[in-house]
Amino acid sequence: MRSTTVGALLAVIASATVFTQSPPSAPTLAFDVVSIKRNKSGAPGSNGSSERADGGVTMRNTPISTLIARAYPANMPMPVTRLFGLPEWAKPQGEYYDIIATSPLSRPATPEERMAMVRALLEDRFKLAVHMEKREQAFYELVFARSDHRLGPNIKPSEPGCEEKLVTERAEMQAALAAGRRPPPRPLPARDGNVAPCFAYVMGLSPDGDITLPLLATTLTFPAQRPVIDKTGLTGSYRITLTFDMSAAFRGLEVAPNPDGPPSIFTALQDQLGLKLESIKIVRDTLVIDHIERPTED
Repeated sequence: MRSTTVGALLAVIASATVFTQSPPSAPTLAFDVVSIKRNKSGAPGSNGSSERADGGVTMRNTPISTLIARAYPANMPMPVTRLFGLPEWAKPQGEYYDIIATSPLSRPATPEERMAMVRALLEDRFKLAVHMEKREQAFYELVFARSDHRLGPNIKPSEPGCEEKLVTERAEMQAALAAGRRPPPRPLPARDGNVAPCFAYVMGLSPDGDITLPLLATTLTFPAQRPVIDKTGLTGSYRITLTFDMSAAFRGLEVAPNPDGPPSIFTALQDQLGLKLESIKIVRDTLVIDHIERPTED
């Protein structure tokens, strides 16, 4: 059983244009050397993956659905568990692989170049073919749990000016990563459990942090197993503490939760933040897997 903070897994889908294997405008670029081996350790989630400035990647104990999520634009978040047409072995609960890929670039790779190299890997080693089509999909809306819109005990407005500071910090971090430099140091929680003013929420660093509600909705996509849209109307930045059972996203809905463990994401949102998720249906562009094969290991 694992208790954690809000996790995000952004995936796929940008263009309404139907395409096969990769978008027509994608640059022609491929990894220099690729090593793929099946990982049978039985410890999903403990992968120690890394991504280098030039676009090279090391992915340990990773499902192929995660690799597919890296290959396509992420402006419309969608959990990889909901990619249509994935065989069971390629789903998050299926087979896991170790992948090491080196980049041909001698400079920092752009996001488009990173995606192009991963697409080329999938097409070459997994024989991946995909297309886009419009399908009705299940979404969640993030709304108030109470009719009086009262928030829970674990969400408070950030200090004045915090949102602008966070925007600046994120821009500095993205610029450093794009240039292949180490991001500037960030404040860490104090020993008494408090955190510095305007402490940007980052998965795995602290259960506390400052975050906007639209970004919170996006990061709920993976634990909720559906895309989430913010409908609270709340603006500005909020400091949250949200503890829940992340393992539920791996176990699936058919496995009963541990009664002595942390709450589900749905219970945690209501009790801790005063928010809830309401189910809706939306017709949207969807990535459909036409063909995929297990890779030849080397």
